[in-house]
Amino acid sequence: MDQHHEHTHRQEEEEQTIDLTVLFRDFIRGIGKFWWLLVVLALLGGLISYFRASGTYYPMYRSEATFTVTTNTSESSSGSSSEYNFYYDSATADQLALTFPYILSSDLLTNAMEEDLGVDSINGSVSATVISDSNMITM
Repeated sequence: MDQHHEHTHRQEEEEQTIDLTVLFRDFIRGIGKFWWLLVVLALLGGLISYFRASGTYYPMYRSEATFTVTTNTSESSSGSSSEYNFYYDSATADQLALTFPYILSSDLLTNAMEEDLGVDSINGSVSATVISDSNMITM
């Protein structure tokens, strides 16, 4: 038991208390001594972050519109029935809905946009898709 008691007594002597005010004061002195190094590291980190961000940032504008394709036919003078007109309107609208995405995604629209904007090229793309089983297009 004496050995155990001596071992415990030695551990208590080896333990030291840490005075937080002394630790804080030494920390402040260290900062005061090496303040220039902190400033250089902060500036270096800021410059590295700036160049990484400016080199990998690509601004993007995205817009989306959904619209329907319909036809505007009136009953002809020959007295065609409204059911025939409805079928004709529906079939025509369906065909237009299938055709419009190709037109909107083609160079025709891009060329018209370039001409309207007065530029040589458009830095972007236009796509259009038909919402299935409808005459609606998302552009």
